[in-house]
Amino acid sequence: MRYVRRSAAVAALFACSGCALVHRLDDFTVASSSGGVVDPETTAAPAPSDGVDSGGAECRATSDCASSASGPAFATLERTEATARVCVRGRCQALLSEECARVHGDALADDAVLFGGIFSDANDDEERGARLAVDELASASLPAGAARGTPVARGSAERPIALVACNATDRGLRAAEHLVAALHVPALLGPSSAEAVIELTQQVTVRESALLVTSSLASPITSLADDDLTWRSVPSDAQRAKLVIDQVNALEAVLRATRATTSIRFAVVRSADGLGTSTFDAIRGKLIVNGRFLTDPSNAANVSDDAYAPGDATGMAAVATRYASAFRPDVIYVTAPEQITNVVVPLERALTAARAVDKPFYVFAEACRTGALLDAIATTLPADFRRRLRGVGVQAEAPSLPVLQAFRTSWASRYGGTPSLRAAAAYDMIYALAFARASARGEALSGATLGRGLRRLGVGDPVAIGPAGARAALETLRAGGSVSPRGTTAKLTWDTAGDVASGTLEVWCVGTASGAPSFGGAGVSMDVSTQVVGGAFTQCQ
Repeated sequence: MRYVRRSAAVAALFACSGCALVHRLDDFTVASSSGGVVDPETTAAPAPSDGVDSGGAECRATSDCASSASGPAFATLERTEATARVCVRGRCQALLSEECARVHGDALADDAVLFGGIFSDANDDEERGARLAVDELASASLPAGAARGTPVARGSAERPIALVACNATDRGLRAAEHLVAALHVPALLGPSSAEAVIELTQQVTVRESALLVTSSLASPITSLADDDLTWRSVPSDAQRAKLVIDQVNALEAVLRATRATTSIRFAVVRSADGLGTSTFDAIRGKLIVNGRFLTDPSNAANVSDDAYAPGDATGMAAVATRYASAFRPDVIYVTAPEQITNVVVPLERALTAARAVDKPFYVFAEACRTGALLDAIATTLPADFRRRLRGVGVQAEAPSLPVLQAFRTSWASRYGGTPSLRAAAAYDMIYALAFARASARGEALSGATLGRGLRRLGVGDPVAIGPAGARAALETLRAGGSVSPRGTTAKLTWDTAGDVASGTLEVWCVGTASGAPSFGGAGVSMDVSTQVVGGAFTQCQ
């Protein structure tokens, strides 16, 4: 996201019905922020933000706010109490709301730093990943030798971190108003919907100078006029596009060598929403098939862009029927996991029933690397299917493998199963925000402060994300030093637009060497920063 001090917001980022109204950033009053709770040194009680109920009571710390949930019993990892109140800018505010009904960490501690999160529900992988990080940081943030639950002195640098978790009802607008306008959280993990991120940026977070971090891949988020306050936790679809194009071109070469054809048919299946549009736009102006760009009129009969209404199973079934009859694609770009059940499976069944000889090859997006795909390969799809697929997604770099394994072990112990990339990204981001906050060293805490702190990461002593190295990293930062955090997949660094600046993407495949289908690397990778592709494709066995 571009740093624009006073300019018109981006208009019509997506050509879709029902998109949010676009507001001028000039119309917003950007409030200064002192963090999730009142600054310990503040003696005056500032007026609350316009339109926000102040709660009426003046306070200097949360312990000054009357609450039926006060006392040690509330200081647990997770608690839902509608009556809890916290001190925010000299006023007692309700900690929770109808949309924001969960809290992780000791939110009622005096001097607690509140972060926010807008998730699909309580079982969202992102919330669970963030919760795990908050729990680990609860002990790491205490003074050396102190037991968890030890009171922290007002004004101490060892301020605990808590997360108020909300559901993304109404695209998260009401939740964001509670988090940012009422609680004045300096940062929140935002929803993954591109439309919701844009709407929240334009209507809430810039106005209140709050940092919003999203796991959405949609490229238009990069160019938002957002005062450098909307960031991303995973590589965007634009950053992935070159490797997708490389694999489509590789499959075209395979088809030309193995089938008597002078041209191939290429299809994209996508949801008609912001992410689906952005996914196709990322390759549309760059991908060349049959010696021509996709949009070249000479390719009109060989290219099919098939968009369906979000979640429309009937629309997806119609795409599968068309692919099995009127339009027989040679390569299909599958962009969302719902398409596995609603497009890929019925298409493969139809082709098998028709005893088709030339079946399509597939390029799968990261989101499709799921257990559902492995289950379909094991039980439903034909035996030759896995040799016709390849996917593009994030690869954990070698120095990050111990961090990823430790995270997976903690996840399995807490929740069972294997975490998703989104869960790992949320886990990393809570640590990154904690490190950014520690590096502030007395600055008034705001989204801009945290943004500057995040940009200071990536230099200095290397430190692994996780409980083992957190205390030393926090102490180094508070003392004025620098650290270079290593996350679950890569170093934690960002570019001037707020997009991730480090990492590796890979081509993945599915093998059965262990008996059951499993994902593996196919030997091709690309550096996110340099966009250099290397390696040769090797089919998983």
